[in-house]
Amino acid sequence: MMRVFTYYHNEQKTIYDVLILFDQNRLTMFFHSTDRVIEHNKVNLEGTQYGTRIVYGNGSSLPWKDKNGVLHGSWVENKIDFIALDVESASTDHMICQLGICIVADKKVVGSKSWLIQPPTNKYDWQCVKVHNITAEMTQDSPTFDNVWPEIKEYLTDTSIVAHNAANFDEVALRKNLAYYHIDDSKVNTFIDTINIWGKRLALDELCAGYEWPIDGHHDA
Repeated sequence: MMRVFTYYHNEQKTIYDVLILFDQNRLTMFFHSTDRVIEHNKVNLEGTQYGTRIVYGNGSSLPWKDKNGVLHGSWVENKIDFIALDVESASTDHMICQLGICIVADKKVVGSKSWLIQPPTNKYDWQCVKVHNITAEMTQDSPTFDNVWPEIKEYLTDTSIVAHNAANFDEVALRKNLAYYHIDDSKVNTFIDTINIWGKRLALDELCAGYEWPIDGHHDA
């Protein structure tokens, strides 16, 4: 189960958006001010009189109290709205070479992550390379889908997933790759497809233009 907490530091006025992944007792911290992503293993969530506290494997914790008893920061739990997902395929049979997610909670983006994935035999079709410019050289040292899936699934299990043209591409590709590696997909919900959001089929760039959203590199998951 994934839960999202936002940490507010009192003095630095810094906001950390944090994903707590309880199944692995692991935490992924997104630093929005620097675009860094840091992961911690062996973390615990504790309830105290001051609210929620996260304790790391080395014994340090957030928030903390100084010698004067002043509490430095506070946690606020956010409601997860959905995970936006995008994939790029290496071949016309939908073998994935890149997968990206964007986590939306309380109507704001709290984090995003992307993985380069080595397709089977690292094979690419030129038609696909022409679209996204990802090549075999770029993924020759990347993990295969079955090796990266344990991390990806923590974001997608029992979560609302949104994608554009999902029914014809993104969801099809994800489930095809799961089937190829004999991975159970029963906990991955049916995608919400945004292609008909205006009552007619629109390409992603057309949809973004309608909402006046910038769209740079939309074939870069």
